[in-house]
Amino acid sequence: MIVHAISHMRLPADRDISALVEYFAEPRRIPEDCDAMTALLPNTGDPPAMLRDAVERSVMELLSREILTEKTPEEELAAVGAKLASSHGRDPAEIIDRYRRDLKEGAEPYWAVGASYGLDDFSEARKRVDIILFGDCDIQMEADFLRREAARRNVDLRVSATFPDDIRFASEHKHDAVLIGALRARHLVAEDLANGFNPHAAYIAHATELLTKLRELTSAPILIDNLPEPTVQPLGLAERGVKGHRTRFRLTNVALAELRERLF
Repeated sequence: MIVHAISHMRLPADRDISALVEYFAEPRRIPEDCDAMTALLPNTGDPPAMLRDAVERSVMELLSREILTEKTPEEELAAVGAKLASSHGRDPAEIIDRYRRDLKEGAEPYWAVGASYGLDDFSEARKRVDIILFGDCDIQMEADFLRREAARRNVDLRVSATFPDDIRFASEHKHDAVLIGALRARHLVAEDLANGFNPHAAYIAHATELLTKLRELTSAPILIDNLPEPTVQPLGLAERGVKGHRTRFRLTNVALAELRERLF
């Protein structure tokens, strides 16, 4: 795991990427030192020219994530200081938190650890897409799956996951789209309410509030997940009809589709 000391950018890295980063303990030059860097890596069977290109592109990707830098330590600190100077007089902890959130990538580390990055992740040019993923602990574990699936489609997907109550993140982090997973109110769909049968009322109210506030902060496309329909009927055939376990979730998804039509 590579962690940037200032921004706290976290990058799970395999042995090859770690070796490249360690090689930059002393100043290096690109592309002049690329041949020396390829010698650090085990024989992959790739042609030398292809491996050299992969190394050079990997270094460029590490630069883009600010894991590596062309600056001296003093110049890097000065650059960070210049970024934060406009916030002079505000709470220092808040300022550094805002800086780190702007550069955040991946899920919350205490919920999920992503698969390691390797040379294959950086070996070819891909279209970059940045997304924010709002969801609870279960959906945060999807960040790495989305990245891997996007790579299969030649897309460099940068996912930053946070919780649904962290709405201001949409104004603090660059993004091309917003994804919303299942919300916390989903457990209420299975409950009977005292004031009549309306299993999706609380869930749709939560979704309406979240979508409305997000639209005030961003003009990017917003996608929200349907709720998965249960594969088990706890009471078997007794659950047939409008109040059945599975039907409740189907009705909620219909209401969610109607909500999308109203808001967008």
